[in-house]
Amino acid sequence: MLFYKLTPECCGDFGRRTLYAGELATRPPTIHRLEYEFKSWPTDHLVEVNCQFIGTKELVLALAQLQPRPTGLHYDPVGTVNTLEMRREQPGRELPEYKWFRITGRPGKDDFGMSPDHSLVISERVLNAIQPMMEKCHVAIYVEPAPAG
Repeated sequence: MLFYKLTPECCGDFGRRTLYAGELATRPPTIHRLEYEFKSWPTDHLVEVNCQFIGTKELVLALAQLQPRPTGLHYDPVGTVNTLEMRREQPGRELPEYKWFRITGRPGKDDFGMSPDHSLVISERVLNAIQPMMEKCHVAIYVEPAPAG
C-alpha cells in the first residue's frame, strides 16, 4: 500500500487557551489542551499549526465510514476562535465544528502517522476518502527513510 505525506493549510496559530509543556516552537510541541485561533477562513477540512492537526466534523464522519476504522488516530476536543478581522470580512459566517486529530500511529504502517521530520503521513485508503475535502493541502508520496547504520 502507498502512503502519502500531507502538508495541510495553516489558517492560524495556537490560541491563548492552549495548554502546553516546554516551548511551542518545539517540533512537535507537547500539547495538553489545544485552542486553534483562526486568522483566515479555511478552505480545507484539515488544517495544521506546528504539527497539530484539526479536522471538521464532516472529515471525522468521512473517516468513520472506512472499514476497518483508520489506525493511528484518535480525536480530542479542540477550542476554536476566529479573529475580529475574519468576523468583519464575512459577518455571520461561523467556523465549522472541529476535532483535534491526535496522531499516534507509525508512518508507513498505520493509516495515520508522523514522519521523522514531523510531517503527517496517511495511507492511500485514507487519502482516497478525504481528498475531495482537501483543495489546498499539498500531497506527496511518502518514502520511508533508510535505516541508520
